[in-house]
Amino acid sequence: DFIAEPRRWTDRILRFAGLPWDPGFDRSFRRYRFDTSRRSAYERDLPAADVRAIEEIVGEDLQRYGYEVRYDGASSR
Repeated sequence: DFIAEPRRWTDRILRFAGLPWDPGFDRSFRRYRFDTSRRSAYERDLPAADVRAIEEIVGEDLQRYGYEVRYDGASSR
């Protein structure tokens, strides 16, 4: 989960893209706070129609990584 381990996952993303984790990037990265209480913020902050659209596209992946989906049929693509 990116929010639970942002440094780990950001490092993996950078390595995948062939980019260094240099001092400038580290300074910028340290400015951000990753709040685990916002893990499902999209469900609270977006209109229901948008949540449904997101879950229709990535519902199976959300469930695979331990997220709950709100709408039935979200995992049927």
